Amino acid sequence: MRGNTSESKIEYRLVFEDHFEFFDDKKWEYEENFRHFAQNSREMVRVKNGNLIITTENKSGKYKTGIVKTKFTGFRGYWEVRAKFGKINSGVWVAAWTYFPHRYEIDLFENRSLDINNKDISGYIT
Repeated sequence: MRGNTSESKIEYRLVFEDHFEFFDDKKWEYEENFRHFAQNSREMVRVKNGNLIITTENKSGKYKTGIVKTKFTGFRGYWEVRAKFGKINSGVWVAAWTYFPHRYEIDLFENRSLDINNKDISGYIT
């Protein structure tokens, strides 16, 4: 929480950050698997000019993308995410979220689209 409330001021301290000068495998790990109609591969993840870049490609209806997970385990504080979406093609669901013990999820942002048949993909991605 930033700012003041009428009754108290809550201060949080920074406990994790990354300016992406390189892919720091002490902070992040790749997820390589087949999930939700796409092959996740580390080759789709790179760092350039202080940005973590995750790309997606569609070759003949087969999607390939990247997923990274932080190794950070703390949960008290606030999150700031700077994100930019490029051209988003059909079938792509761009998202960032946090998981807590027992897989409780808090979405930081999501930007979903339609699949290749123009159907809303939220109905069959969990």
